[in-house]
Amino acid sequence: MSLSTLQPNALYIALFTRGYPNQPDDFHWALYLHHNAQKGGIKYHVRNRGAGWTVDHGSTKGILKEALLVGLVQIAVIPDGEEGYVNEVFRSLDGTLNEREITCRTWILRVLEPLMRGGKGEGEGEGAGVKILGCESIEGLEREVKDFGNRYMDEANENVQPRLVEVSRVCGL
Repeated sequence: MSLSTLQPNALYIALFTRGYPNQPDDFHWALYLHHNAQKGGIKYHVRNRGAGWTVDHGSTKGILKEALLVGLVQIAVIPDGEEGYVNEVFRSLDGTLNEREITCRTWILRVLEPLMRGGKGEGEGEGAGVKILGCESIEGLEREVKDFGNRYMDEANENVQPRLVEVSRVCGL
């Protein structure tokens, strides 16, 4: 599978195993906003490096070749002109990561919530945003993604290629 098989302007949750032996429901979570096959996309995630949580957002052309990647779950297609809004929401917690209990999974669920209700990110004040995600519930999305990871985590540790890409059923795509 290559970047050309991914839908342009699509938003994915990327799941990674944490190493062997695998534990059910225990994954590293990231978001991947795909631009196109030539540019790749942006990987948004947070990491705990022992001294607290840090942001690790950046461009990548190699998401499908990353070590320990289980696969991608497509959750949305970003409408033309709304990438700036999505980027703003995803970065809305960057300055407050260590002010509360957080994990890579809970960070993703928090930054996705405004995209479900059409609001702004935490700490961004009041005002209308754009409803991007058509998910029935954030809990349903979480369960769907964990189930995806549980099904395919052993293949990730065995480096089975190509990596899997699925479309969310919970998010109405």
